[in-house]
Amino acid sequence: MIRRLSSVNTAPLMATAVHLLTSVKQPQSFAGTRAAVSWIATRGCSSTSSGSASSTKGAGFSAGQPGRRAPSINCVTLVGVVHDIQTGYVFEDAVTQFTLTTTSLDTAKQAHECVVEKDHHTVRCYGDVFSREVRAKLSEGNVVCVNGRLRLNPQMEPSCNKYYYFPYIQVQPPHGQVSVVYGDRRSPPSAVDAAAGELNNGSATPTSGAAPDESGGASATTQKTS
Repeated sequence: MIRRLSSVNTAPLMATAVHLLTSVKQPQSFAGTRAAVSWIATRGCSSTSSGSASSTKGAGFSAGQPGRRAPSINCVTLVGVVHDIQTGYVFEDAVTQFTLTTTSLDTAKQAHECVVEKDHHTVRCYGDVFSREVRAKLSEGNVVCVNGRLRLNPQMEPSCNKYYYFPYIQVQPPHGQVSVVYGDRRSPPSAVDAAAGELNNGSATPTSGAAPDESGGASATTQKTS
């Protein structure tokens, strides 16, 4: 029994994911299965090393207190650039899907030149109202902050008659949100006076976001995101 439990970490990803789909009929084992799939998906999609510890903690919490629901151990926060925005339906759920491109620096190699790595993540925003809100405020090239949960999307390959599972980030309030950090990357952001809380648009006297210029129009606008 001990050998079989210790071999869960080395099991193939596809077999574990299939167990996740079939475990719906077994509510008592769903928490442990979700923790195992969360750990494997996190190790496969990112370089964080805390997945195994979090999965073990979540499974222990569920087993020790069966009357209470285990806290979420599957949470992802990414900041990147939006590309390829699409809207549609997954079964009966309205979905806004886009690709989030994140950039990171490779500091593992001791080299004189800087190595930039780019990763592409699929983000799906579920819900009739929420998906419309996300589509209305997103544009191609926006810099956004995405908070959601890792999921596995099964896809059938007809040539070999097998299912393959691809990770994506599911955003559905209250579990996650999409916030626009910066709208237009083609022009640099204006300098901010931290003491006065005002934008400096290049003139001699800093003006606030609501102050009009000489022509009567607003000189600068600010947008708060949550």
